[in-house]
Amino acid sequence: MVSMLILDMDSAERVKICEAISDFTIRKGKESVSYLICDSKNEFEEILRAQEYLELSAVDIVNNDIQCAVTLRSKYESAKILLIADASISPMKYLRPDILASSLLLRPIKERDMDRVIRDFVGAYYEEMDADTEAYFNMETRNGVLNIPYDRILYFEANSKKLYIRLADEEYNCYMTLDELTQMAPAFFERCHRSFVFNTKKVRKYVASENVLIMENGIEIPISRTYQTKIRRMMRR
Repeated sequence: MVSMLILDMDSAERVKICEAISDFTIRKGKESVSYLICDSKNEFEEILRAQEYLELSAVDIVNNDIQCAVTLRSKYESAKILLIADASISPMKYLRPDILASSLLLRPIKERDMDRVIRDFVGAYYEEMDADTEAYFNMETRNGVLNIPYDRILYFEANSKKLYIRLADEEYNCYMTLDELTQMAPAFFERCHRSFVFNTKKVRKYVASENVLIMENGIEIPISRTYQTKIRRMMRR
């Protein structure tokens, strides 16, 4: 299930946004959306602390500090952001690289404008997912399917019949073997141990004398004897 956070003080507007998105997903036969609703900065911050991953968001920057959008982008690099603004705010304040909004709703919002913006915003997300399914690791959760961009994954670890997916700040697990994983993972993932497959783009340092890889978050991954020669050659390219 797709997760969407909505920070909007206007309850009627929130309802219209949810209805427009739900109507779109039903018409297109797409995966349904789970909404995380908040009408205050405190609630917004609580959700950010608890929510590990987010696909979509709508942020009212008229009644909230624009820093909320910056904070959201900082935590969820791949999330699509819909900003809600009005003519009182200069576009220079929100057309920023540290926000990278995908769409904009300008108040006063007419129904036809709402439908058009939501169609383009949500439609772009699903089109990207459909066209680039190989860019995501898909796993089943209690709330539906979680799509994790491979570019965010540091490494996979097999332990106690489970596969652990390690990101910079989060960790997930599912039932899958490393052999199954290696058949589907992109070419920039390599095996270095019977229990580890790592993202070659996320290696900070290779310590040959200790046979370890130090990843971007500082975690060390062991290199077993079987893979030492291969990893050494790879890291010297």
